[in-house]
Amino acid sequence: MNYLQTYPARIDAKIYDDLMKIKDLDNRSINSLLQEGARLVRNKYVEQVAQDRKTRTTLQSRYEMSK
Repeated sequence: MNYLQTYPARIDAKIYDDLMKIKDLDNRSINSLLQEGARLVRNKYVEQVAQDRKTRTTLQSRYEMSK
């Protein structure tokens, strides 16, 4: 099942103008571009959380080994 969320958004006019140019050049919809951007933000966030967890775990392990 495909779930869609309708969300009104306020987009800076300059960014919107850039999106319109990309839309015309790439022949994609604004929605498609926004979806891709949202996926990039999500992936970057999850990657950062994983990296932070790995760093914490490594630091904790080294600290415990030094005692």
